[in-house]
Amino acid sequence: MLVLGGSLFTAGTTCDLIGNPLLGKYPYLSNILVGFTGFLIGVPVALVGLSSITTQREEQATLDRVNRLSRYAWFTFREQLNKLASDERCDALNKQARDVRKYYDEVYVAFESILSYVGGSTVGFSWPNAAVVEIIDGMRQIEPKFRAALNSLTNTFGFQSEDEWAQISGSWRILDEYVRLQRLEQGLEWFNDDSDAGLRKWMNREFSPVENFIKTVEVRAYTAPATFSVSTMRSALDAFNSYVSMQDTELVEYLIYTGNIFTEEASINFNGKLDACLMFFYDLKRYIGLIESQYWPRGYTNPKEVEQEPELTMTEYLASIATPEGAKQFEKQLKGLMAERYLEKLRRRPKGNRSGSDLREQ
Repeated sequence: MLVLGGSLFTAGTTCDLIGNPLLGKYPYLSNILVGFTGFLIGVPVALVGLSSITTQREEQATLDRVNRLSRYAWFTFREQLNKLASDERCDALNKQARDVRKYYDEVYVAFESILSYVGGSTVGFSWPNAAVVEIIDGMRQIEPKFRAALNSLTNTFGFQSEDEWAQISGSWRILDEYVRLQRLEQGLEWFNDDSDAGLRKWMNREFSPVENFIKTVEVRAYTAPATFSVSTMRSALDAFNSYVSMQDTELVEYLIYTGNIFTEEASINFNGKLDACLMFFYDLKRYIGLIESQYWPRGYTNPKEVEQEPELTMTEYLASIATPEGAKQFEKQLKGLMAERYLEKLRRRPKGNRSGSDLREQ
C-alpha cells in the first residue's frame, strides 16, 4: 500500500506539473485519486504509529504490573519475617529463656547436692539434716521463678511457629520462583547477593530453628508419662513441681529411688537450640536491613541497561568455529589478520626494495 500510494502521489504530482488534459477534464477522477493516494499512504503510517504506541503501552503496563507484584510480594514476606523475629521474641530469648536455663541448672545442682549428702541411701542418714532442709527450702523458692520465666517465654512465642513458617515458606516461593523470573524478563534488578544467599540458606529448610527451639520448651503431642519426664522445659517444671510438693523425707526417698532426672545434657541441648534461634533471628534482621538499605524494590523500577556481551572464552570460541557461522567468521578474521601482517611487512621494507606487484597489492 505504501509503495502504491507513493507511486500514485508521484504520478499525480507529475501530471500537475506538466499539465494533463485528461485529469483536467475529469476533476472528480482527480479527487478520487488524491483521496486514494492519501489512504494508501496514511493507513500504513497510522498502523505503524498505532502499533508502536500500543506496544509501548503494553510494555509499560507489563513493567508496572511486575513492579506492583514485586512490592506486594516483598512487603508480605518482609512483614512475616519481622513478625517471626520480632523484638519482643528476641528479648524473650535473651531474658526469659536464659532464666529458664538458669533455674533448670539450679535445680540440677540442688538435686546433685542432696544425693551427695545422703550418699545414695537413707541407711545411716540422720534426719532431719539441716543442710538438706536448707537445699529443699531453696528449691521451693526456685519453683515460682522457674514457672514465671517459662510461662512468659511460651506466651511470647505461642504455638503458631509451624503455621508461621509455612506461611513464610509459601511467600518466599512466590518471591523467588515467580517474581524473580518476572523481573528477570523485564530486566529489573534483584536484591543484593548476600541477602539472596542468606535468605535462600534459611528458606530451603523444612523446619526453622524456631520450631526446633520450641520443641525443647513445650510438649507438642501429649503422651501420658509413666514416670516424671524432663524431655522439655515444661515437663521438667511439672516434674520439679511434683518434687517440691512432697514432704522433705518423701522427696529425699523418691530422689534416691529415681536419681537425678535433670541432666547437664538437656541444659546444653536447650542452650544450643536457643543460640541457634537467636542467630536465625539476627540473620533475618540483617538481611532485611541490607535489602531495605538498597531501597529495593521501590528504587529498582526501571529496566537495567543491557551490558555488552562478554567476550567468548577459549572453549566457547573453539566450539563456535564448528558451526557454519563461526567458521565463516573465523575465516574472515584470519584473512583480515593475514592482510594486516602483510601490510605491516610492506611498510617495514625500504622503499627502494619494493616491487611493482607489492606496490599494486598495497
